[in-house]
Amino acid sequence: MLYRGVSWKLILANALLIAVAIAVGAWMLADSLAQSANQEALARLRDDATQWTRLIDSAEPRFSESIDNIFDPATRVALASIERGVISARGAGSHEDLLRQPELRAALDRNQPAAALRSLGGSGYLVVAIPLELADGERAALWLARPQWSWSAAPGAALRLLLLAASAAVAVSLALAVVMARVVAAPLRRIAQQAARLSESRENAGPSAEDLPALAKSLADAGERWNTRFDNIQRQRATFESLVAQIHEGVIVSDQSGRIVIINPAAVRLLQLAPEGQDPAAWCRQLPGRAVEREIPQHDVLELLRPRRAEPPTQAAANRVDESRLQVDTADGIGHVLARGSDLLLPGAAGSGDSAAEGRVVVLTDISELTRTTQVKTDFVANASHELRTPLSTIRASVEALQMLDPADEKEAAARFLGVIDRQSTRLAAMVSDLLDLARLESQAQNQEPCELQWNELAAELEQRFRERAAARGLRFEISRCADADAGQLSLPPYLLELALDNLVDNALKFTPAGGEVRVTLTRRPGVAEIEVRDTGCGIPLEDQERVFERFYQVERARSGPDRGTGLGLSIVRHAVLAMNGEVALESIPGRGTRFALRLPQRAESSVTAAK
Repeated sequence: MLYRGVSWKLILANALLIAVAIAVGAWMLADSLAQSANQEALARLRDDATQWTRLIDSAEPRFSESIDNIFDPATRVALASIERGVISARGAGSHEDLLRQPELRAALDRNQPAAALRSLGGSGYLVVAIPLELADGERAALWLARPQWSWSAAPGAALRLLLLAASAAVAVSLALAVVMARVVAAPLRRIAQQAARLSESRENAGPSAEDLPALAKSLADAGERWNTRFDNIQRQRATFESLVAQIHEGVIVSDQSGRIVIINPAAVRLLQLAPEGQDPAAWCRQLPGRAVEREIPQHDVLELLRPRRAEPPTQAAANRVDESRLQVDTADGIGHVLARGSDLLLPGAAGSGDSAAEGRVVVLTDISELTRTTQVKTDFVANASHELRTPLSTIRASVEALQMLDPADEKEAAARFLGVIDRQSTRLAAMVSDLLDLARLESQAQNQEPCELQWNELAAELEQRFRERAAARGLRFEISRCADADAGQLSLPPYLLELALDNLVDNALKFTPAGGEVRVTLTRRPGVAEIEVRDTGCGIPLEDQERVFERFYQVERARSGPDRGTGLGLSIVRHAVLAMNGEVALESIPGRGTRFALRLPQRAESSVTAAK
């Protein structure tokens, strides 16, 4: 019958497949045994070579004569040094080829022992090189190469093993083939019987649920379910990788062996791990699987990633967070990073009996701006205390002096002290006024909506406020006017604009010597109005130009000059311009003057007009 023929074909096919599988397994086992034997032989050769180097240290002049006594004839031997090259050799080939051997180079150049299993002249060898120091202090190395062990060295044992494996393969394959053929032939027999019944009868007898079509349908359904699960896993993995890559905080996960499991581009960027010019997103894909000690140079981060093996991975241990703050050199300067590390408990790890946590996770947060802001606030408190203490101390000293004077007899001294009190109280009032202006600008308590302003009117008011002061100091003070009314039309908050201009003009008049000039001009461009305040004063040194907008910061000349200010004017200017969504630029040359330019956004204009 048909199923009987199929059964014998299945038996033969299964027997052949199983025999091939067992033969391949036997070959792999033999190769594994040979590799294991060679690894052990290599370790022994390395230990023996280390012992031999102790004899060679003092016997180097007689080394060539003692090679045959120390080493067996099958071993290739060479003694070489850095200064003299190959001192003595046996069976090692040409000296040039020998000196290029990687193991010998490692022993000579890096003073490190080296060992390897590799081919020499087409044959497998155990190669060892051990560094040593000769009697005269010369650095040298002993190089040995011994043939690897192979099954051809024991043909009798190999033949017996192969015959035993072949016999076992035939016996096992026949037994398994018969069993498998019977299992497969059973449904075929039922299908043949069903076909016979259908051929003898016209009745529509349906196939049994035990037939192969039902089995095929079940396998197809199972395959469909596995495909669906696999697609879900792939989508979840892609979603997870996308989320980790887009997180602004850096994330590093390491396992118990100290290797990187997960790292995102933010961590690579914050710790400056990628080489210069390398994309952090591309670089972080190369790091998983590598040791954290080799890839992360920051010691504090390494400590946070180090597994905590002293206690079992409980939930309390997982909730414990270790913190560390570190500084990282970046292209923009020093960056500040907050690193927070904790144990990572994977599902099923708790209660598994494992005495160590599954791994560690470290989250990195860029706190450079927060650190800078905190430092600015700290400096502000210190500077404010200093600036307030100075006039208050002067006022208190003057008051104490007045209390000790007789106003009737010492009128001049009393008047002098009263003048000091007046000047210092005026300075205190100006400082308090500037601080209130700064507070209003930062809190945005006032609703500063843009209004339609005319530049010529603003210029007239500004000139009226500062004309007498400029004349008293012997300065030429000019403010440009607009010939066209449309060119002078501005849309800005009047309070903020007045605050910025008053402080800039006040500074310009204060630090420009007699005979100098202070000039204010307006230039209109599409979508922007640029107001420039230029003077011919003492100027600002280059090293101070980036800090003059800080609160209470003053250059040394301004701090000690006769017209010492509060140190808040330019800080008020910057805050006022930022509140108008603009920007302020500074150009200054010491001894030649300073230029401040306020660039303030405006509604779109149809033409470009400049005030002259």
